[in-house]
Amino acid sequence: MTFSRKDRNLLHAPQGEAVQNMLSQYLHKRAPFVFSVAGPALLAAVYLYLFGYYISRRLYRSDLIFEFGLLIYFSLVMIMFQRRKLVGAGLTSVALLSLYTAFFGKYIILHAPLTFFDVRALDELVYTLPSWSLMVIGAAFAGFCFLFIKNLTRPTLTWTWLVLAPPLGYAISVLLFPQTVIAVLNRARPPEQTRRDLDVIRNGPLFSLARGVAEAMNMRRFLDQPPDPLTPPNAPPTTSLLASLDLKERPNVHVILLESFIDPLNFTSARFPLDPINRRFRRWMNETRSVALSPVFGGSTAQAEVEILCGVPSYGMFGVEFNHFGGGRMQCLPAILRSLGYTAVGSVPVPTQFFNCGRAYASVGFDRGHFAEDFAFTDMDGPWLSSAEVFRQVLQFVEPELTNGTPLFNYIVTTSGHFPFRLNPTARPPVFPGNSLIEKVANAVYYNSAAVADFVEKLEKRDPKVIIVILGDHLPPSGPEDALYRRGDYHLRDIKRNRPRFWEVDRLSALESRGTVLVARKAGRSVPLGVISHFSLPEIILDLVSNGSYCQRHDCMNRRRVIYRPNGLHPVFTTATDFPDTVCGAGQPNHDAECQAAQHQHLAMLQGYKRLMREGVQPSQSAIHWMSGPEERGWSRMERITRRSGPRR
Repeated sequence: MTFSRKDRNLLHAPQGEAVQNMLSQYLHKRAPFVFSVAGPALLAAVYLYLFGYYISRRLYRSDLIFEFGLLIYFSLVMIMFQRRKLVGAGLTSVALLSLYTAFFGKYIILHAPLTFFDVRALDELVYTLPSWSLMVIGAAFAGFCFLFIKNLTRPTLTWTWLVLAPPLGYAISVLLFPQTVIAVLNRARPPEQTRRDLDVIRNGPLFSLARGVAEAMNMRRFLDQPPDPLTPPNAPPTTSLLASLDLKERPNVHVILLESFIDPLNFTSARFPLDPINRRFRRWMNETRSVALSPVFGGSTAQAEVEILCGVPSYGMFGVEFNHFGGGRMQCLPAILRSLGYTAVGSVPVPTQFFNCGRAYASVGFDRGHFAEDFAFTDMDGPWLSSAEVFRQVLQFVEPELTNGTPLFNYIVTTSGHFPFRLNPTARPPVFPGNSLIEKVANAVYYNSAAVADFVEKLEKRDPKVIIVILGDHLPPSGPEDALYRRGDYHLRDIKRNRPRFWEVDRLSALESRGTVLVARKAGRSVPLGVISHFSLPEIILDLVSNGSYCQRHDCMNRRRVIYRPNGLHPVFTTATDFPDTVCGAGQPNHDAECQAAQHQHLAMLQGYKRLMREGVQPSQSAIHWMSGPEERGWSRMERITRRSGPRR
């Protein structure tokens, strides 16, 4: 037997020194592998801590041991399939930092966590991003894939099974026992029920994402379960109830949903030379003195739409509900009004793929819809059609109904005023000079409020008995460091100020970040509604149409003192008097009848949500036929719309 010089030196060395030398050689051999696994995980952990300090301005002390374990595991999986470990470490670092940047970006802009269901919203993201950014992202992704594939290797079969066994085991457990998995994860790291946006920061993005998979599967089972016989769902009005209403007259109804519409005077630290809101619209706001609580902040207009049209909260169990509607018919407001003799028309200047609105509008019961292909994109505010042009063209779309006297339900969604609040500098020059978000928002509101006021006056002049409801879909996104709201010291002016601002890390709930402008008018007069949730709008419209007989025969939510506005699945109750966050909380007496009714409403709404989703995701044969005949149903050139991404500016 022959020995190398290195082996002979080890044989002649003392035993302790031999062991030390062998350990040193082993570590030297394995050092690149250890560094490749630990380096990216450590870099991502530092990134997470820095972001926590960025949003809170203090050292972040959350226990993130499970997140660190997931980081190490993610790095291990990546490195095991990479031939050159240092190159693999670089690719792993890029992947982790990119994933964390996506989490943090959504938190900064929308105050919402990233979920797997956001994949369904990629079409909307692609549509809203400028072309140059899409090219940069595409080139970076292509470069990453090229380097990853070029450096790809296959580990031994044993290592492959060891590496892939944990995710396979987790996937099987989630499929078979989702409630048990959720219970175990919640025991390990309790979720932030009232602040699901901060759950990403305090418990870690990867850990929150893993828990979200189990919650999504659990909610899928929830939909498959039969209705709870002890909790009847919040159901649409029955045929007998509708037949008993006072419908001697069927006034036309117009609902206008304004993109990111906000009252700039709520920025209490900002000073404007004149009111950014048009004087006519301001007068109506002062007469109405109403607030609509949106389900979302900063984005996801379709979640506000599902509440406005269908009368149930958008719990966000499956992300944006519109993306899951497959054409199945639902008893939403358009369908109900159609049963009363109305023609229901929906108009939004985006492609039908945008939030799946083509199929979604079919599901909720519109007779016809007008999307990007039907609009002439002539007067643009950035990539979006101006509000004035939207109203002008919609008036042409519904001219037949306005002329022949058919009762009309006209639903309009505007897009001007969308972040980053660009305007046509020629047609709409800045009124408030400056480059901050506050000035940009004020300029957008100045022109959009004037456009909607002109439109309302035209409708009321033409139809003295018309019903018009105007509200915002959500507040504008905040921008880095909540620059828009923190710098402007934003708060609803009619609400008491002895409360933490909604952007503060330690606030209890998000009620103030959900408050949007609400104006209701009937027969040329403003109708005060107080503080309502978006999902109360269908019953309000039915009550206005029936001259108050609907809410006399039905327990309308907007007539109750306790206001229900869920934050995700977490029920939040408040009152219109001083807008507290703790109404019907844990310390509330159980015998409080109003709180018991509010808690029952929460359970009934969950069952109603189940009914809605089960109806919407199941495409019926009639709905498929309805979608396949665009010209007969009034959906002009829809087939061509669905094959293109819409206008891009």
